[in-house]
Amino acid sequence: AVRKALEGAASVERLSPAQLRAVFDAFDTDGSGRLTSTEVAKGLDFLGLTNDASEAFAGEMSEGMTFEGFDKWWKKRIWNARVVSITSHEALGELVRKPMAEIPSGFGPLILVEVTFSFCRACKAFAKKYEELAERNLDVRFVSLLANHNRETVDWVKSQDINKAPYFLLYRRGTDITSPIATWTGSSVSSCEEAIEKARKGLAAAV
Repeated sequence: AVRKALEGAASVERLSPAQLRAVFDAFDTDGSGRLTSTEVAKGLDFLGLTNDASEAFAGEMSEGMTFEGFDKWWKKRIWNARVVSITSHEALGELVRKPMAEIPSGFGPLILVEVTFSFCRACKAFAKKYEELAERNLDVRFVSLLANHNRETVDWVKSQDINKAPYFLLYRRGTDITSPIATWTGSSVSSCEEAIEKARKGLAAAV
């Protein structure tokens, strides 16, 4: 039902009001008109977007979330989020494959992905710096991929020889997740900034 609701959508970053309403209805498995934390968690997990539904229910847990509340949360956490949290390499693939014509306004051609693991202390310590980095590079889509949330993504990470975290992949939109512009490891803001700037110059030179 969730996949059917997304038919015709360029990406989860860019849903029409009607498509977002369809997603809400697909999440609302009991047809109550209000989403429970379980319904939100299952729906978002299916999309591979996030595994933390608690943020969506701040102040609304007792009565559930109406469509109006879901709409506000989606725009804040998905449309306007500086760092989008995902739990599936398939969701990452959808983001990376989309061409420039199908992305939200304000974003450029670059996507920076931080691969993390739930047990990675260095990743958690770097989280705030990563968000601040995103705030300073508004044209870049920043993504955090929790790599050990499902078996398929764990297998993909292994196939890419990613064995240290945080691990970073820089992509140009409209490509494939197996073909990043650059990769590196370590909790270094300067390494991220240097890679982004180098990629910007390379893209500018190719125009």
